[in-house]
Amino acid sequence: MYVGVKRNEVYSKKFLSSLNEKYGQNKREIERKIRVEETKKEFLAAENQKQYEEDVNQRVLAYLKLTSTELEVEEEEEEEGEVELPEITPEMEDIIRSSNSAR
Repeated sequence: MYVGVKRNEVYSKKFLSSLNEKYGQNKREIERKIRVEETKKEFLAAENQKQYEEDVNQRVLAYLKLTSTELEVEEEEEEEGEVELPEITPEMEDIIRSSNSAR
């Protein structure tokens, strides 16, 4: 029976230190710090996501602004392309007929 008592964990010299380690002030302080750091991590992750979304939105808006500017330039070029032509004279008609008949 004496051998069984020595093997029982309650009678071990390290029993109190293991209890203190599990449930003591240091353990509670470590767990509190862990909770604080997890809260910080969640907050910073949300901030990073927010900044990422803002950055993407700015890039898209900049791209759309460039694209719309290009479209405006193309529209202006098309407007400039409309030129009034002079009336076709009888001489011009003769040249057109001769070129059509040459084909």
